Amino acid sequence: TATTSATTITTTTRNAMSGSLVVKDTVTGALHTLNFTALRNGANAMLTTYGEMYTATSLASFTADINSGTMRLRATPASSNSTTFNVIRTSLT
Repeated sequence: TATTSATTITTTTRNAMSGSLVVKDTVTGALHTLNFTALRNGANAMLTTYGEMYTATSLASFTADINSGTMRLRATPASSNSTTFNVIRTSLT
């Protein structure tokens, strides 16, 4: 299962992002939801997740990084099933 960017922000004008994420396994219909906050400190990104719930088991794991001037919320699906990521987020300077 390939890691993907669920959402990104530019680090030239933004330092933090916060939001909600819904993950859906399109084969089984299982859902996974959580809230997240990511903050950068120079070239390093920090991530916390909270309010996590799922209908069966966790559908993905999450990390944050910085790559080429972009802070990314990275998601790695737990299975090879088709998985969608729907995100609503805000970003701050």
